[in-house]
Amino acid sequence: MCVNYINFIDLGLPSGTLWADRNLGAIKPEDAGLYFRFGELHPLTEDSEVYKPVPFSEEYDWKNGKDNTNIACTIYDVAQMKFNINTCIPNITQINELIECCNKEYTKITGTEGMKFTGPNGNYIFMPAGGRMENGFWAGKDTISIVNEYGPEDENIKEIEIWGFYWGSNRIHYFREAPYRKARAAAVSLAFSKDSAITEPARCHQGLLIRPTRYVNQSDNKWMEKFYLTDRRNNKYII
Repeated sequence: MCVNYINFIDLGLPSGTLWADRNLGAIKPEDAGLYFRFGELHPLTEDSEVYKPVPFSEEYDWKNGKDNTNIACTIYDVAQMKFNINTCIPNITQINELIECCNKEYTKITGTEGMKFTGPNGNYIFMPAGGRMENGFWAGKDTISIVNEYGPEDENIKEIEIWGFYWGSNRIHYFREAPYRKARAAAVSLAFSKDSAITEPARCHQGLLIRPTRYVNQSDNKWMEKFYLTDRRNNKYII
C-alpha cells in the first residue's frame, strides 16, 4: 500500500495498525527525514518562530496539570494534513503495541544506525537513530536514567544513551515553571537506545522525527484499552 512515496507495512499487530516504511520527509527508509515540533505542520529550522503550544482539549485537568489532548487526525497532525487519507501520528497505545509485540534489533542499514522492529508476521520497519533538534539545531543523543530493580544496590540506576526520538500524538501534561512562569508542555515520544525502546516524555518545543501510521478502527479493540506511559525510571502510569 503506497501513498506518494511512503509504503505502509503490515506488521501483523493486534490492532491492525500499519506503519510507514520511512519518516516524514525521508527519501529512503534509512534517511532521518524532517524534524517537527509537537503539533506543527512545518519542519523545525533555526529560523522557526517561537513555539506556540497546541490548544487544550476539553478534558484538560487544570488542577493536576493532566492533559489528554490527542492531535492524531486533527489539523495539528502533520501526517494527516499531508496525506489526508487516514494517515496520522501514532498514539501512545500504538507505540506501546509496536514496542511490546515486535522483536527489536539495533542494527545498521546502508551505513545508518537505527532500530529494526520485526512484527509477528515477519515483516519489519527500520527507524533511523536520527537524534533530535533543540532551538533549531541538531542536538544529537540524550542521556536518561533507568532503574534496574534486579541489579546490585549500588548499580540500581544506569545511564543509557538515547539516539532515536519519534513523536506520539498524545500531550500528557502542561505546566508553568518558576520563577518566570514560562510555559512548558510535554508529549509522548518513542525513544530508543542500542539496548531498549521505551515511551518517554519529550518537551513539545523540541524537534523530533515522525513515523506515520495508517489509521484503523479502534472500536471494539481490546488492545486499545492499554493506555500508559513508561517514564525514565521504567514505571508505568495509566493516563
